[in-house]
Amino acid sequence: MRFAFSRLAPFMKDLGKAVLPTGADLAMSVLPNVIFSGMTAASLPEGTDLTTRLGAGAEDLLGGLAAQTLGRGMGYSVGRGVGRALNKPLPEEWRHIITGAGEIATEAGSYPFMPRPFANKAYEDYNQRMAVDQEEAQLQHDEEVRQRALLDAHAFGYQTLPSFQQAFLPGAGGYG
Repeated sequence: MRFAFSRLAPFMKDLGKAVLPTGADLAMSVLPNVIFSGMTAASLPEGTDLTTRLGAGAEDLLGGLAAQTLGRGMGYSVGRGVGRALNKPLPEEWRHIITGAGEIATEAGSYPFMPRPFANKAYEDYNQRMAVDQEEAQLQHDEEVRQRALLDAHAFGYQTLPSFQQAFLPGAGGYG
């Protein structure tokens, strides 16, 4: 057991360095996620409350960072595997490129599958508001058409019976 841990310790130290970026890599890895999460929060539909916007931004940020970390680890492992297959370690630049490619590929590939309860709730609420607004607008339009038809009928000297109104005029309530 001790032997296994002694063999694994250097790998874990290297993996930690690869998975947790520092310096310029940290800025280039985290800053786009922060910007995109802010854009996600800002692009939610009008009428979305601040709590839902902040939740959507946070879920986007955390999901992106988790996918990025997983991708960096996988890219680093692939780079080490390629080095082992070639029987010599890859140059540091190549391992860095493969690690970055793993990071980008994993983050881009996992984005559609990330759970997004806050953003989904914002869009569902927006769709419900729009459905209610459209229904109210349709009811108002039907009433305007009915009123216009009644006014036109009276202007030409026609008297309409309530049974005619109910049968032929949209939205008629049987009063006239």
